[in-house]
Amino acid sequence: EGEEDPKEWTEAEVSQMEQSAVLQAIEHTVTPKLVEEDLQTFRGLVQDVFASSSSVFDGDSLLSEAIIEEACKSFHLIPSASLSQKILQLNAVLNNAHGVMLVGPAGSGKSSSMRLLIESLKLAGGVGVELYVINPKAITKEQLFGVLDPTTREWTDGVFTSLVRRFND
Repeated sequence: EGEEDPKEWTEAEVSQMEQSAVLQAIEHTVTPKLVEEDLQTFRGLVQDVFASSSSVFDGDSLLSEAIIEEACKSFHLIPSASLSQKILQLNAVLNNAHGVMLVGPAGSGKSSSMRLLIESLKLAGGVGVELYVINPKAITKEQLFGVLDPTTREWTDGVFTSLVRRFND
């Protein structure tokens, strides 16, 4: 009830919905990966290609700028619109990807952004998040993933595999 029958949509409406879906997919996958300097260029290109559509990165409906602002206060950080956008983007990337690397120079806010996102998610709906940081360069491949003893055929979990087992149990 209350939903339109797709057979009643005009060709222009279908085209607009398709453009909107493509634009949203592009923004959700590309925007979070861009640095501030490249963001304006990207938005200009998107506007040229999708002139009739307009979209602003909206992130996740669970999080809002107000919640992120509250989380900032708990970490004694100064909230800003750009910080909120980055947190929303990080959340979107984590929702769409199996693995994420936060890269940037020391002191650029990588760890703080992750902690801020975790706190924001907790404030938004009591979502429990556990963060485990593993430096794969600090240990061997066998220590990271595990190893099969060739003599006894006994498997020994590595750091990563033991965490995966812990989550699955």
